[in-house]
Amino acid sequence: RVLFRSLAEALEPVLQDADTGVDLFRKKLEPYVVSTNPYVSFPLGNQLSQSPIHIYECDIDSQSLIVTIRPSLQPSESDEGMNLRLFEFLDKCADIKRTTHPNVQSIVEFGLSPVGLYLVVEKCSGASLNVFLNESDISTAYRIQLALGFIKGVRSIHESGIAHSDLKPSNVFIGTPED
Repeated sequence: RVLFRSLAEALEPVLQDADTGVDLFRKKLEPYVVSTNPYVSFPLGNQLSQSPIHIYECDIDSQSLIVTIRPSLQPSESDEGMNLRLFEFLDKCADIKRTTHPNVQSIVEFGLSPVGLYLVVEKCSGASLNVFLNESDISTAYRIQLALGFIKGVRSIHESGIAHSDLKPSNVFIGTPED
């Protein structure tokens, strides 16, 4: 039987190989850290919002994108809760990016850049669900078809372990038939 004089002595071999919490967190973040500036990679287009989150449109290679940059979100030396939320967000982005379903908006790119957290998604064409239903004379059969498509998209992200947390008619877009 081995007896230790103190907890520190017992943990010494573990502590010698372990990183500090901040170092360990930075290692977990490494796959998401990029050295490029998203403002350069995704040139500024029509600005949708500027403060405190910068949201703008960008067209690259005939693809319409929405770019969101959150300059205030950076790893913190003192706020472990913020670091955890940041990592969870980036991890969920990775999960969503792997999810390919025609009824789920695609993530093009995301990461932690020198200017802050950024997320680039395909711009949804068409009208939001609330606008579409209020302005369109559509049959019950087509409404059911739309509802089934919506349910399939939500099921797809739920099967990936993701909860949207902000589903509402203004966040659901009805694409055109060619979409």
